[in-house]
Amino acid sequence: MCTVTYVPTANGFVFSSNRDEAPDRAAHSLLEEANGEQTLYYPQDEGAKGTWFAMSSDQRFACILNGAFVPHQRKERYRLSRGKMCLAFFASKNIDAFLSNFAFEGMEPFTFLVYQEGDFREIRWDEQQLHVTALDPAATHLWSSSTLYPLSWWKKRQEDFRIFTKKSPSQRQIVKYHKEELPFTPLALQQLYGTDSSFDDLPLATISVSSIAVDGPDWSLDFESIVHEVKHRKSFQVPYLRPMNAKVIAIDGYASTGKSTLSKLLAARLGYHYVDTGYMFRVVAHGMLENGIAIDYPDEKELAAFLSNCVFEWVPMEDGTTAMAAMGKVYGDEIRTAEVSAAVSPVATLAEVRTHLLEQQRRLAKNTSVVMDGRDIGTVVFPDAAHKFFLNADPKVRAKRRWEEMTQKGQTVDFEAVLQNVLDRDAMDSTRAIAPLQKAADAIEIDTTALSIDKALAALMASLGTA
Repeated sequence: MCTVTYVPTANGFVFSSNRDEAPDRAAHSLLEEANGEQTLYYPQDEGAKGTWFAMSSDQRFACILNGAFVPHQRKERYRLSRGKMCLAFFASKNIDAFLSNFAFEGMEPFTFLVYQEGDFREIRWDEQQLHVTALDPAATHLWSSSTLYPLSWWKKRQEDFRIFTKKSPSQRQIVKYHKEELPFTPLALQQLYGTDSSFDDLPLATISVSSIAVDGPDWSLDFESIVHEVKHRKSFQVPYLRPMNAKVIAIDGYASTGKSTLSKLLAARLGYHYVDTGYMFRVVAHGMLENGIAIDYPDEKELAAFLSNCVFEWVPMEDGTTAMAAMGKVYGDEIRTAEVSAAVSPVATLAEVRTHLLEQQRRLAKNTSVVMDGRDIGTVVFPDAAHKFFLNADPKVRAKRRWEEMTQKGQTVDFEAVLQNVLDRDAMDSTRAIAPLQKAADAIEIDTTALSIDKALAALMASLGTA
């Protein structure tokens, strides 16, 4: 349970792990077990009888690393081994069901990487709280056990790995990298903990390397026991290669119904990325105002030139979260002013803007699960979304929420003016010629007039079956 790498390839990916553990816990071979209608493949831990690395024929994989964020003090007894928790994941219907139904209390801290048909997530348990992050299957990733490696060593590994993956390595080269560049050896121990350190103090070694390779419909798991000097392979072929596009939860509705707050909280709870389309339209409106582009009748060439540079992308933040940036910047209060708010609806009626942002929104959700809020997500952007919601609330209540939000930020605004802005925006959004605001036929409607954020979130979770 030491270092794990994920490297995307032209037709799939390579997911690998070198296990650093006591030699007497080294697995001898790969097990193959029936798992409902699917087949599960994994090396069995000779101590706890669970596993740290597994794949199944329903296009899932999972891997565990020791520790969450920082080294922890081990207790004498835990409720369940992490290896058996890994097997429990494959007994769940999907990742969401696992997160909702598994009892993590009493477990030793861990980092758990899970994948199912394009839905890729990192789950960390620190003995107090569960931290779930959606991962991009189109990006490279590297993890190391937080209980073994200090920050300086970890940073060096990150840089070495970045250089290594620039060469687009094959699975064989990646496995070799795990065996030769990443193993836990006496020399590595001395470099990490000082020249007086020995394996008597920390009796660990790199005892095996496991690697899953996906190439189109072909899946394979290669396992090499360094201790027992044996190699094993299991493989299967899926009927077709499912697209990398993951789940989309669409949340549409009127302004100030709580869409943004609820969508952000729901995404965090599920470990999805949050796509705030209102943010995207505000960025465009702000940019047009800043560049002197007319809002009502913009010059076609000026608008086209601006939009060509207005590309949205996911960027990592210092706190470990991911944010949506445009033109290299993450926007804040500058797009929440009254001037920008007044320009948003007119800008949203421009066909060029809607076409451009439609492409951007679909691209942002191409390789990762998202919660996306807006006004036409379930009807236009993702009519085939896995789940659709429509939020509504009394206009005066919505205006009060908006007014309180603006005054808390130090803006001096008249309530009646805010209410009129809400009413005008409702009318404009509902009657515009292109993608008007309307409830999708299969959307679940939730009225948030009398609901607190917690109760509204509970209603969404209950509708998803993950309450």
